[in-house]
Amino acid sequence: MSVYDRILLHVDKEPDDGCWRFTAYKQSNGYGRVRVGSKYALAHRAMWECLHGPLSDEWDVGHKCHDEAAALGLCDDGDDCPHRACCNPDHLKAEPHDDNLLA
Repeated sequence: MSVYDRILLHVDKEPDDGCWRFTAYKQSNGYGRVRVGSKYALAHRAMWECLHGPLSDEWDVGHKCHDEAAALGLCDDGDDCPHRACCNPDHLKAEPHDDNLLA
């Protein structure tokens, strides 16, 4: 089974905000984690790379859903941010690491 299909087995597509929340293993900081070959990867990054190809270590996969919610004052980030578990490809964006830290 492909990584993409394994991620889809463990997402909840029901939230009203359009997020696909990863429901399998999550790190203490709220990010989903999935096995890719012999290593583990963040689920949202693995989803993005399944569709767009690998990224260098200088790039992150950010969450547009978080950026929009934070701009409206609806999410203040932190380990309980619900957007960290989002794997909806339409909510993901590749960006330089430093830019992702600012969002």
